[in-house]
Amino acid sequence: HGDKTERLISEETADIMTRLLKNVVIKGTAKGISLANKVEVAGKTGTSNSGGDRWFIGYTPDYVCGVWSGYRDGRDIGEYDGNPACTVFDGIMKNVYATLPSYTKKFSTSPNVLACAYCVDSGHLAAKACHSDPRGNRIETGYFKKGTEPREQCSTHFLVEYDKVTRAVACEKCPRENIIKTALLKVNRSF
Repeated sequence: HGDKTERLISEETADIMTRLLKNVVIKGTAKGISLANKVEVAGKTGTSNSGGDRWFIGYTPDYVCGVWSGYRDGRDIGEYDGNPACTVFDGIMKNVYATLPSYTKKFSTSPNVLACAYCVDSGHLAAKACHSDPRGNRIETGYFKKGTEPREQCSTHFLVEYDKVTRAVACEKCPRENIIKTALLKVNRSF
């Protein structure tokens, strides 16, 4: 097809998408792919509503491979412990990599992408109170093109004194030994 190429997405967008799609293989719907122990793998699984199709489109720093599993007539392929398309992808790609004397083990990253801890409830920079949410830690790491990262501190969470015995916000009559600090969410609603 010739040597003419055209960049369709920025280096930063490609880097961020790859970081997100690596999580599908690390801890998501494709976590059974063992090739990831040898080389970085990113990808996306898919399933039709009728249960007749399973997909996995995956890539490594060197190759892209797409696998569809199903019947031509669209009937349900049944229950599986995992996605059969992932199993086929893993087998094919392990064979490909077994024949290579050397290969790229990691995806390239952009120097213009930053990792940033943010609050999943507000989308702002994580604050101390985000760690104290009764549901657990509400902080995750996100990846942002430089200049687009969150700059404001989370103001959705705020620390309050909480009586762990009465299970209510503490007042001046609560025994001090029962009081812990916890976070509540400031929710603004209008009707």
